[in-house]
Amino acid sequence: MSGPPPWATLTATIATIGPRWDEFAAISCPTLLVSGEHGVLPADETALIGRHPAVRPVRIPGAGHDVHLASPGPWQAAVSAFLRCQAPPR
Repeated sequence: MSGPPPWATLTATIATIGPRWDEFAAISCPTLLVSGEHGVLPADETALIGRHPAVRPVRIPGAGHDVHLASPGPWQAAVSAFLRCQAPPR
């Protein structure tokens, strides 16, 4: 294998993207933000995102970045509760 390892390429690519706050501000549909207590999203960014009127933030205690893998039960409960709130009345 030549060149940098795949993870190095991914890390370098992500570092160039940066936040897209203008696009984020334009979101109008209900949005669920599930983050882990020990995830990679900084607490100040999570708080900022959570103040957006369309965003419902949920932080899973004890979980890391891959919440759905580390804490599948709490992740599934958060997603299910969010989707139940979005369902049109019957």
